[in-house]
Amino acid sequence: MKRITSLIILLWLPSVLLTWSSDASYFYWRHQLTMLTGAIGFAYMAVAMLLAMRIPRVEEYVHGLDKGYALHKQMGIGALITMIMHWVLIESPKWLISLGLMEGQQRRQRLGGLVEGINWTHWAKAVGEYTFYIFIAFVAISLIQAISYRKFRFTHKIAGAIFLAGSFHGLLLLDYQWSSVGMNLAIWAAAIVGSICALVSLTGLIGRARIVNGEVTDIERVHDDVSQSRVLHVKMKLDGSMKYSAGQFAYVNFHDGEAPHPFSVLSYDTHNQELEFAIKDLGDYTHELYDNLSVGRKVAVEGGYGRFHIPKASNQVWIGAGIGIVPFIAWLNQLVRMPHSTSRRIELFYCRDNDDQTYFVKMLEKLVNKLPFVNLHIYTASHNEFLCADRVAQTVDLSDASVSFCGPINFGNILKGKLLTLGLNKQNFHSERFVMR
Repeated sequence: MKRITSLIILLWLPSVLLTWSSDASYFYWRHQLTMLTGAIGFAYMAVAMLLAMRIPRVEEYVHGLDKGYALHKQMGIGALITMIMHWVLIESPKWLISLGLMEGQQRRQRLGGLVEGINWTHWAKAVGEYTFYIFIAFVAISLIQAISYRKFRFTHKIAGAIFLAGSFHGLLLLDYQWSSVGMNLAIWAAAIVGSICALVSLTGLIGRARIVNGEVTDIERVHDDVSQSRVLHVKMKLDGSMKYSAGQFAYVNFHDGEAPHPFSVLSYDTHNQELEFAIKDLGDYTHELYDNLSVGRKVAVEGGYGRFHIPKASNQVWIGAGIGIVPFIAWLNQLVRMPHSTSRRIELFYCRDNDDQTYFVKMLEKLVNKLPFVNLHIYTASHNEFLCADRVAQTVDLSDASVSFCGPINFGNILKGKLLTLGLNKQNFHSERFVMR
């Protein structure tokens, strides 16, 4: 984000350095800052559109789709802030003139004014203003967690239309002078890339090449009476092969009128094309899925996504909290299928609420018994057993260890901070940020 901002500012500076004079008025600086804030906000939107495409090369560059969506969210917030600044700069003369603090000036000629018969400048400004209001509502819906995922996904479909409207506004109102050629070229490039992404989004083509159809073959419902935790274990048979690495997640469409949802893959048998998920009841959709999913349901699976892979380090620590244990079970399944001639030493920590949550414990114990280099540690909150960095440090030398974490974000951040103070290299802490909004 800092690089994008710095690049736009660098490209904007010539328009100031080559046109500034000692008697520059308020309107001069208002024009320059309007161009700058508009360019930065537009660049953020273009990058956000690109990140939403789920392109493998882009995913690799940002180190996983989960990291890409976190950056996508930051770009959206950044675009909102800069666009509000952009709007304030545009509206400020009206406010100042109405207060009698300044006099108006003659308007600048724009590209739109060159086309006879249609006042394109007027239309570009009108489209920009109403798009700004829609964009504010759009970002608010995206950020308010109380709004359901269904409504979030529905409103997100208009993101492409918002970007196209923003491109129309921005390209017609650019400052087409030779001193601004660098910034103008960057904005045109962003508009072209972003518009292509917008069209892909509006036509529903995102991820379509990675979709494999299948059918639900088995369901097991796991209910914990103490904590009221519910987990749905789903097995599927796919019609074709899926490109997948242990630890990844996939988008699953159960053809129930809902948009595809992302779930961590529990296991994938590449020979028989059998796929398994462990889905925790965490909200409206997963609650309905737990109650109503049946064997024989047709599914469409898109994936795999993510870069949460088994590290190559000799000394490793894996920490799974709650449903965050799922990718580590996928890792164990992968290790079981590999030759056992390995120099790895793995300390696996599973954090659960109570003793009744035995479903994953049984699964873990079955797999660990086949892997002599893996040590399983179970921490149960109802016994006042809480995992901390000091206990992790007692099992392994952090100076040459790799730590992988999947679970609640706050827990992960606290654990990471303490582990770093105990000698863990920052580059050796790996986590899955499984938050898609």
